[in-house]
Amino acid sequence: MIPQGRQRREPILIVTHGDGTFDVHAENLSVNIVKTPYLGGSYQFPQAEDYLEETLSPFWRKLYFPGLIKASGDTRPLTPSSIQEAEFVDSMLETCDRVDGMTQPIAGSANAAQKRLTRARRAAG
Repeated sequence: MIPQGRQRREPILIVTHGDGTFDVHAENLSVNIVKTPYLGGSYQFPQAEDYLEETLSPFWRKLYFPGLIKASGDTRPLTPSSIQEAEFVDSMLETCDRVDGMTQPIAGSANAAQKRLTRARRAAG
């Protein structure tokens, strides 16, 4: 049951494929998939966003707002070596979770490993 005052959120599953294509799985939704042009580098990103904003219809443009991003990712290939590397990093983080005295972040650092370690320690009580 949905708590009073909260809207029901529709589940959406986006599956990316190794060839750069992807599928959007959902029920009762309108979906629009668009691409921003690649203009030669990250310094050109604002121009690509301007282009996209100008080419979207008003119906879709109202959704193109940073506060409405619900998730993001990339379509780079998921290779066996990248899976192996991710598993290695996870095992190293699990080892760090078991080591005492690892709760202080490196000065000026707010990295994902520290955040994960903090969450794990809170969950352990």
